[in-house]
Amino acid sequence: MKFFKLKAAAIGCITALALASGASAASLSVVDASVDPVQNTKQNPCIIAGTVCPTQPASLPYTKYNNAGNLSAISEWSPEYTVAKIRSIAGNVISIGLDVNQTNANSPQTLVNFAMYINGALIDQMAAPVVVAAGNNGIGWADWLITGFTSLAGYGDNDKVQFFASMRGMNDGPEKFFLVGVPGAVIPLPATGLLLLGGLGGLIAFGRRRKTV
Repeated sequence: MKFFKLKAAAIGCITALALASGASAASLSVVDASVDPVQNTKQNPCIIAGTVCPTQPASLPYTKYNNAGNLSAISEWSPEYTVAKIRSIAGNVISIGLDVNQTNANSPQTLVNFAMYINGALIDQMAAPVVVAAGNNGIGWADWLITGFTSLAGYGDNDKVQFFASMRGMNDGPEKFFLVGVPGAVIPLPATGLLLLGGLGGLIAFGRRRKTV
């Protein structure tokens, strides 16, 4: 009897830990971007798309699934990227642009989940599905931004990043998920760069002092 009580307690503890980790990972928000949409460009490249991304940099692969308007749902993984590759494009703080296509305003689709994994561990995901109508019904502009991602600043260059997207109620042309850097999220300069800037500042200040003497 004592064994079964201990086993039940252990299972309860594991369940509680799982729920806690899932709750902490549910950090992502889906924000309407139709008023000030972001364009899918070489600087904002695709990670998952139902069509060709013509401006995609050659150094960044993306998952292309075939959608000619006949899919009702998708569950797709992006390729695996290094943190260094993501940083080189978008910095340490990112968001994801979602370009939605739909037949009419009365048939919006649902973003069931979007998630970021690092080294195979779930880091960020949505708390619940979100209805995502197309504010700009065309290919190449984000109707929605997925925000709230954990900063990559604490990760090493060789750590592995992968994204997961799930949608349902799809009814028109292809959707695109693309990487977007967050304005103001500047990558800190290396120590040598900071020393160089400090030295230049000192020289400028010294020059000004000499002029005033």
